[in-house]
Amino acid sequence: MQIKITPRTLGGTEFTAQPARLHLGAQNAEGVDRLVFQLPAEWAGCSVTLHIRHSDGTLAAPLVLDAAHSAPVGRSFTGWPAGQWMLAATDGSGYTAYTRPGRYDVYDILPTDGTEEEPSPSVYEQFIAQVSGQADAAVQAAQNSAASEANAARQAQAA
Repeated sequence: MQIKITPRTLGGTEFTAQPARLHLGAQNAEGVDRLVFQLPAEWAGCSVTLHIRHSDGTLAAPLVLDAAHSAPVGRSFTGWPAGQWMLAATDGSGYTAYTRPGRYDVYDILPTDGTEEEPSPSVYEQFIAQVSGQADAAVQAAQNSAASEANAARQAQAA
């Protein structure tokens, strides 16, 4: 997902993101998406961190953007249904800049843990019967193949 950071001067410089609202896929998804930021020239040589505040007000540990100015979308985002995000850029020499906070959301998923129904004995028995039947058919096919091979070898020797 590409996000462009643009400086605007309206009495003071502010840095805005395009898009400011991020739709990050499924709740609890991890490693599916990556945020890639196009940073302004003013941030060249700066260390840039991604800050996340969840909808319940808790803050996630900041993520340092890699050399490609990107960060993975992990559960620090998707573990909550929504929240805010922003970037902070520092050069270690007194320059510190922030983007306007943006918003993010994820879509809800169905429960996936502990909700499976145990198969009824009749379904299980049907499955075992089907697998056994296929195994018997495979054994029979192997025996037929061996008999055909032996028959072909006898005919070849007779010829």
